[in-house]
Amino acid sequence: MLSVPELYRVTYALSSLGLTADNNGAIVDVVTPFLSPDRSPAARAGIQPGDKVDFHHMRCIPANTDNCRSLISVMGDLGGLGFALPNFQATLAILPKTAPPRVVTLQAAPAPLHWLDRTILLANTIAAVIFIGIAFLLVWNRPSRMSWGFFLYAIWFNPGQGYTYYAWLQTWPLAALAEQIIEAFAQGAAC
Repeated sequence: MLSVPELYRVTYALSSLGLTADNNGAIVDVVTPFLSPDRSPAARAGIQPGDKVDFHHMRCIPANTDNCRSLISVMGDLGGLGFALPNFQATLAILPKTAPPRVVTLQAAPAPLHWLDRTILLANTIAAVIFIGIAFLLVWNRPSRMSWGFFLYAIWFNPGQGYTYYAWLQTWPLAALAEQIIEAFAQGAAC
């Protein structure tokens, strides 16, 4: 039910660092979800597409540190566009493509969400809850390896989004790491 927290985002805005990274830590976008670079904290800090997150300096050891929280805010849920709770601050070690390494502190800014996007998000969330509910009923009425596999599949691969869920998990790095391990095993079992 990772999608249920998205109901929060239907009403209240999450924030964003304006940074999208791939699984290797390469920065691929510094504007989205903002409408212009001057609104994006990452673009204002001079981060550019092609720069990389310096994983060597951003280790999550020990896991309950600001360094780990910052890394999870960018790479949690396997990279991609990330959101954060309001007033979230991240300090990132960056390897620019044309300059020496540097450390940047970003303050998350409210991410705009148009009313049409909110409506679609609401529809996605409702569809996800229905999809997961049907999978649960299948397990409840006909428990088998196949119905359990489908249920685990439905939990992780449904039409809903999980940005709010992962934004909340950023506050607790150990919980975020544990969730990623559980998710990996559940996805493997589902397949």
